[in-house]
Amino acid sequence: MEEVDTRPQLDAGVYQSIELENYEIHKRCLASLKELQVLPARDTGAAIWPQDPGRLSAVIGEYARALFDAEAKHYPQNENRNRWLRGLAGRIEAMMARRIWDQDLVSAAKLTYHASREEIDGLMHAALHSYVDALIAPPPIPFPAPVAVESLANLAAAAGVSAPPVSRISSHRETLAPVTAPDPSFVAMQIRSLRREARLTVEELADKVGVASRTVQRHEAGEVGEIRLRHLRQYERVFGSLLKRPIRIEDYSDAARRNPVSDIA
Repeated sequence: MEEVDTRPQLDAGVYQSIELENYEIHKRCLASLKELQVLPARDTGAAIWPQDPGRLSAVIGEYARALFDAEAKHYPQNENRNRWLRGLAGRIEAMMARRIWDQDLVSAAKLTYHASREEIDGLMHAALHSYVDALIAPPPIPFPAPVAVESLANLAAAAGVSAPPVSRISSHRETLAPVTAPDPSFVAMQIRSLRREARLTVEELADKVGVASRTVQRHEAGEVGEIRLRHLRQYERVFGSLLKRPIRIEDYSDAARRNPVSDIA
């Protein structure tokens, strides 16, 4: 029952695809951790490598987010999604702990040269749960239902004042129409997932989209509040061509997509 509550029922083929993608992620990220654990011998007179907790944190964060994205991208959008994402974060954290502290894969004594085991476990937990927090947006504030012109006139008459002209009421209502703002974290997750599915490096994707590698990195990290629409459409064209299916990166309002002002460089 617990598994049903924390994970959706997906097709067997989807689970196999997730396992294959996880295998590649484990192989790549554990290799990066092994690079961090190689230290010169202290008794040879050679210089000792400086501690690099920043790089360790970056590798742990990338490892956690990649494993999370590999499965989360298959979850349907419904009322259970937030609970599933929380459950997935807990499973990924346990999976990473088993892999990182497996003595046959990573030398803990050398890896903890950069940070203690407790600190590394804390990095895993923080990377996953802050990532989920960014993906789980609070429910939208309901916009008040429009008030009929007749009701406004009746209220005005009861208060002994004149109702505003209909043209002014309509104009005011249009001004207050809600516009959906993009969620940079959700857009970033889609770009990362699509790039990995297309088996592109950051540099290769940047070349195809026509931007700098650093721009793609910022887009994938959610550092850009609103990606330029021409870049967004180019991502969709590139991924659609490579993956042989229509691609739409969600979470931009139709109104924003039609607004040419937002597309100014």
